[in-house]
Amino acid sequence: SIYDEPEPKVVIIESPTKLEEQVYIAQKYANETLEEGKTHVNGWVQKYQELENQVTTEINSTIDKDEEIFPNVVYVGVAALAGTIIARNRNIVLRFLTSTTLAVGASYYLLPKTTHNVAVQLEKLERRYPQLQAAHQSVN
Repeated sequence: SIYDEPEPKVVIIESPTKLEEQVYIAQKYANETLEEGKTHVNGWVQKYQELENQVTTEINSTIDKDEEIFPNVVYVGVAALAGTIIARNRNIVLRFLTSTTLAVGASYYLLPKTTHNVAVQLEKLERRYPQLQAAHQSVN
């Protein structure tokens, strides 16, 4: 033919530079590390939420719904403080025992069901932890 052959189309293939390759590798590593960190943190958050739900459930099952908690807890605290005032010039052991006795007595009087539920929870703890039960038995 009288015409020249058409020139083949030039296809330019851009290959990444060494810097671009290294940036890609670093970015991939950073993303993987970030995902591992997120997974780890989410695991801790999940455990914390489970613990929070467990504590909330235990508290709600311990506090009796028929008793008024707020003013009565304040009265129990006042009784404990009154115990330290009554025995203020005495031995430290007597002061501790007086305030503890008055607080426990006031809690049995003002919050009988809740105090009973607390005692049940303490018995469960003693069954779960034998060292605590051994310490309790040694005191008795």
